[in-house]
Amino acid sequence: MSHVEPGRNLRMDVNTNATSKGDGINVDPVRLWTPYYAVCYKERFDKKDQCQVDEDGRTQFFHPERNECVPLDMIPREHGGLMPECGTKVNGGFLDVFGRCDRYAYCQGGKYIGTIKCDVGEVFDELKGGCVPERNACGVCSTHSN
Repeated sequence: MSHVEPGRNLRMDVNTNATSKGDGINVDPVRLWTPYYAVCYKERFDKKDQCQVDEDGRTQFFHPERNECVPLDMIPREHGGLMPECGTKVNGGFLDVFGRCDRYAYCQGGKYIGTIKCDVGEVFDELKGGCVPERNACGVCSTHSN
């Protein structure tokens, strides 16, 4: 194998990273906070790959701190994601960033915990901060006048 000066070849940069990170999926040091990641085998760069789309066909990004592909709502906005801002919110559920009524964002201690999907036939109720049968919902997801 020929030697290449570090920093002059992406493959060499990823090889260096693979040695320090180990086998499996790892951060692509050139493409942080994107759908792309590096796959290492025997502590060497094996290939580049990218995250699959989620169940709704939406792009996922590789989260360098979690070392896994996640939906855009788990990526901070400053890195191109859609993570809800929870810093000023009280603990509880809030309408998701896309305005979808079949799920809601959950904040706790000023941090975004995740998105919770409602069961079939349920929608998010703003007053209760969770899912309720669609006929009983209040707020923007209600099918009747309040």
